[in-house]
Amino acid sequence: MFQNASRFREAPTNAEESAWHLLRNRRLDGLKFRRQCRIGNYVADFYCVEAALAIEVDGGIHSQPSQLRKDAAKESFFKKRGIHVLRVPNGMVLEHPEEFVKKVHDTLTHRLAVPPLPAGRGLMQVGAAVLAIADGSRPQGPRRRKPSPGGEGGPQGGG
Repeated sequence: MFQNASRFREAPTNAEESAWHLLRNRRLDGLKFRRQCRIGNYVADFYCVEAALAIEVDGGIHSQPSQLRKDAAKESFFKKRGIHVLRVPNGMVLEHPEEFVKKVHDTLTHRLAVPPLPAGRGLMQVGAAVLAIADGSRPQGPRRRKPSPGGEGGPQGGG
């Protein structure tokens, strides 16, 4: 089973190769996708850990009754682990890549509690709130009050 994952990585279908070109290197919403990712006894065509999203690029064989049963078992396994499966036909990836990207983006947006950030951006957890750090700066903490000129520890002369 696991030898299949490396075999499929070495000889992807045209649709899988095109999808990988669109997903790799955090090109889509800044999220990392793995291709031919092993999950339990199954292999997902593409998997995003952050969104718990598996993408399956389906050719004509997936309409066969025996393959439909296998796909249903795989989806059930993934669903029990909180993984959403997005199935897209080969034709969408090859003939309408912009529709493929939009479909994946829309699914990611719904899967994530916080909308995906542009590539190179990060999230910072602050208590119960999550702040998007868009410019790379650190959030400001509570401001410290400066001592009053006549108060303790002030830079007063004398001594």
